Amino acid sequence: MFFSQLINLKEDDSSMQFIIITHDAEIFDDSSVENIYKFESAPDGTIVSRL
Repeated sequence: MFFSQLINLKEDDSSMQFIIITHDAEIFDDSSVENIYKFESAPDGTIVSRL
């Protein structure tokens, strides 16, 4: 519901991109999100992996 409200604010046909940081990946289970990435802390820096 939140995403559809944001899309309604758009005035043209351009695409929109959102970066959402959450600890609950389950919120994307029933959505049409193209890419989900996991960020993990490591001794040498941050590990980013596509889910």
